Amino acid sequence: MFGFAFRNLLSRPARSALALAGLTVAIAGMVGLFGVKGGLEAAAQDAFGKVDGLTAIQPGAPVPLLSRLPANWESKIAAVSGVQTVVTDVWNRANVIEGETVVSPPRFLLGTSIVERGELRNGVYREALTAGRFLNQSDVGTTNVYVAAPILEEHGKRVGDTLTIDGIECKIVGAYEVGSLFLDAAILMDLSTMRQVTRFDPNTVSNYYIEGDPGVAPAELKARILDALRDERTTDWRPSSLALIGQEGPSFSSLFDSLDAAVRGERPPAPPTPAEPAPQPAAEPSPADGERRDPVELRTMDEWLEQFDSFTADLDLFLQILGATGVLIAVFGVVNTMLMSVSERIIEFGILKANGWGKRDVLQLICSESLILGVIGGVLGAAVGWAATEILNATFPDRLNLYAGPGLLSFAVVFSTVVGTLGGLYPALWAMRMQPMDAIRRG
Repeated sequence: MFGFAFRNLLSRPARSALALAGLTVAIAGMVGLFGVKGGLEAAAQDAFGKVDGLTAIQPGAPVPLLSRLPANWESKIAAVSGVQTVVTDVWNRANVIEGETVVSPPRFLLGTSIVERGELRNGVYREALTAGRFLNQSDVGTTNVYVAAPILEEHGKRVGDTLTIDGIECKIVGAYEVGSLFLDAAILMDLSTMRQVTRFDPNTVSNYYIEGDPGVAPAELKARILDALRDERTTDWRPSSLALIGQEGPSFSSLFDSLDAAVRGERPPAPPTPAEPAPQPAAEPSPADGERRDPVELRTMDEWLEQFDSFTADLDLFLQILGATGVLIAVFGVVNTMLMSVSERIIEFGILKANGWGKRDVLQLICSESLILGVIGGVLGAAVGWAATEILNATFPDRLNLYAGPGLLSFAVVFSTVVGTLGGLYPALWAMRMQPMDAIRRG
């Protein structure tokens, strides 16, 4: 039956090729779209998989860049039993490098306590050294930097050259490359120097990276640190731009009016004076009896991955909608192809049924044809999608990290097979219900 169905498809090559092309493009697009999410997940697992310590950040902060913690906690954490090393970090975005505004991919300044970072058992940046040396005590108080290799390649620099970052001339003493899209975007420098050049609040830090003694379980270490900080108080992180929504304040229309007046050289209109003072936000309710709010979040690798998955949930939904739209178009293409094919062969089906073919035989033939289209379209689509991800990764190595793994490619082939089979189901049901003489007469 499959041989008969395959010959039928070859008898109408143009129509079959168009249906196959539509399905191939849809499946390739689906592989590419979900390759985006797969690449992000792979990059996150690769990055966090290299970090086996605990990261202390502000409660609710999505990443250390947005976190703010008191700067006087280092000694308290270091005094906890089971803590071997505490590294203090300050993160900031590098806005201008070598006179060029940095937009994408983003680059980050990491001010770190150099001596403590050099004492880590698992020094991710230190172990990824490709040229020069890692930062040491001689770099404390200087503008010497340890830079990701992709950043140096982008600006044509090497170890020994100077790199101007946000107007500050820095000397490159070493280069590293972890092989992770997330980690290969940093410029490391001395913590005190970083505070001065970026005017970072001296009373705060971004995060603490904590490495425990060998044999101490992360859960036990977390409990000890939280107990040591039980009397400390911090505020939960909130996105300031979103916090303004729904509150009293200037509207978007007044903002645009002020911008328009400034462009025309006019004095912007004064905001209206409120009749009553704006209500003050209510004080944060105190925890219920018996409950205690943790002043800090201590995240392990698994918890970072869970946090990352929650942030990519909306992206996953968006990709599913786009993928479903493309596949739906492909289904209509298969249905149209099979329906036209059945309409053109209506006399053939009438003759076959008059010579003893049953409804099941007709159904099997048409579904076999659509199944063949689905399988071939799935294989071609998966191959094209995988090749496209590899080409894009090679073309933009520091911007893209798409990943079409065996699971995604296998799913694409199976999904295409199901879609192709379902696409031929309606034409098959329509053909199998026709009586032999009616089919011959209509043809």
